[in-house]
Amino acid sequence: MLVITVPSRALDANCYIVAPAPQSPAIIIDPGLGTVDAVAEVVEHHDLQVRAVIASHGHLDHIYDAPQMCARFNVPLWIHHADRHLLTDPWAGVDGDLRRMLEPAFAGKAWLEPDRVQEITDGVSSVGALMGVGLDVVFRHAPGHTGGSILIDVAGAPGEHSTLLTSPQDDLSNFVQCSRTVFTGDVLFAGTIGRTDFPVSSPEAMATSLEMIRTELVADSAILSGHGPASILEREFAANPWLAARS
Repeated sequence: MLVITVPSRALDANCYIVAPAPQSPAIIIDPGLGTVDAVAEVVEHHDLQVRAVIASHGHLDHIYDAPQMCARFNVPLWIHHADRHLLTDPWAGVDGDLRRMLEPAFAGKAWLEPDRVQEITDGVSSVGALMGVGLDVVFRHAPGHTGGSILIDVAGAPGEHSTLLTSPQDDLSNFVQCSRTVFTGDVLFAGTIGRTDFPVSSPEAMATSLEMIRTELVADSAILSGHGPASILEREFAANPWLAARS
């Protein structure tokens, strides 16, 4: 599988391009600020055909370029229904301190939905065939950081030609044997989890989502999060304090 990481210019968010291989259909995950041109270069270089843009959740650092990205490739944005309102009212998703820090930088920004929005439902849904992307793609609703946070669980491992943001002790070879690749947004990071103190957050829902991760995901999954380096779920079970106490 081809996985290319494109860094965003807002809060170091990770945008991902995912495809079975070069010269194949592709999906784009989390179109953050300043990612459109870089993604377009990757798409052209690998001769990809973009089928969908997906938001792991509705926070502005993950959806800033969604309208432009969707327009560039003439595809819909997939977002969970509970976070759709954040496309046009992003400040509803953050606390007052973060809003005061970020709002001046985004003065004059018109917060609009893409022309086509496909709402993601609760629970678990298999969507690879529906998107026509040639991958086994499963959405897992994982609320907590936001009400509409999802995990994007894809069969296969990052392979040749992939580029990942890794820790100093890692490189691509540490991930090529994984059986699945899970794009966790801001639910799960290497060594920690996403914040649950925003207006759209719920610590109780996060606890349920973490239990789902413990019991439903396979331990040899590559974990590609919304910020920071890649990890492997088995490592998180051993070292992440939020997951280490497995029930």
